[in-house]
Amino acid sequence: MTQNVSAWLDIRTRKTDFPPTLFRQLTTCQTAANEFLRQFWTSLYPPPMTTSSSATPSQNAAKVAKMVGYLSKTHEKVGALVRAGQMEGVEPERVEVAMKPLLDAVEHALAFYRVRGAKNSTLKIA
Repeated sequence: MTQNVSAWLDIRTRKTDFPPTLFRQLTTCQTAANEFLRQFWTSLYPPPMTTSSSATPSQNAAKVAKMVGYLSKTHEKVGALVRAGQMEGVEPERVEVAMKPLLDAVEHALAFYRVRGAKNSTLKIA
């Protein structure tokens, strides 16, 4: 048990290899994109009605389109982070690997939106 606690503390106290300013920018980008993804999927598939102030289907469709606009800029923002990392001496591949799960999730959401939009001339919200 002592080994487990020691390993956990070691991981928690270990510094990242990214410069602090770049690390902050990476986490900010990831947090924002995750929020856009959450709003995208929640608008596309709203939870069961729990309150009387639920958004209408047209409001949800507008929000989905807005989130798609934000999400489509994620690759550009990650590219800027790659360049910022290079200026701070970080290999571009390390930044790309760190952001790959986020980019994959964004690409999945955008592909889903394109396919769904192609099936329906107007996007219908569930």
